Amino acid sequence: LGFTQAYPPAMMLTMLRRGVSLVEVLVVTGLMTLLTLILTEIYFASYKVFEHGSAHTDIQQRCRETVNRIVPLIMGASEPALTQDAVYLPDNVDASRGSELWFYSPDDLFGNAVSDPRNPVFYFYRVRQLSGDVVLEKLAMNGTTLASPPPRVLGKAMGDLTFERIDTGLVQIEVAASAKVRGAVNRERTIDTKLRTTVSIPFYTSQ
Repeated sequence: LGFTQAYPPAMMLTMLRRGVSLVEVLVVTGLMTLLTLILTEIYFASYKVFEHGSAHTDIQQRCRETVNRIVPLIMGASEPALTQDAVYLPDNVDASRGSELWFYSPDDLFGNAVSDPRNPVFYFYRVRQLSGDVVLEKLAMNGTTLASPPPRVLGKAMGDLTFERIDTGLVQIEVAASAKVRGAVNRERTIDTKLRTTVSIPFYTSQ
């Protein structure tokens, strides 16, 4: 039998007009809502992982760049006299620690002056934290800060800075930084990173 023979015309018209029932619409809507919620949760979870990783990479890079700018300064330190160490602070007493590094150098780190090796002119410098940034300052020989030149920024928004004098020609640097990220249930939390390195001053190793 053909289709028209199996179903009378009146029944065919009723079937075509029936469409989708309310129950079917509710089921489909519920499934779509559930799928949307699942995809939204996956997106936010992935975004939080990305944000955490991005923030951690950023503070690691800040620490690394700051250390990379400090290391050459320490390596360029030199004794201005036989009775004075290349590093003035921290003291070379029982592995002294401090938040500032005072050192002498024959290099004009703020200008273009070239020191004569036969009669070197020494400069006095300090590395410390100033308003959260790590800066290099030029000092007078009596230890007072000079009004000019202005401090040079070596690292921005650092959490902590520590120097340890391990030996006469050995200085350890430790820098720390932190960042705030959104964690579970949108709560803010802090991630911290520290970077530590030891620098040997060539002036002493070449003796």
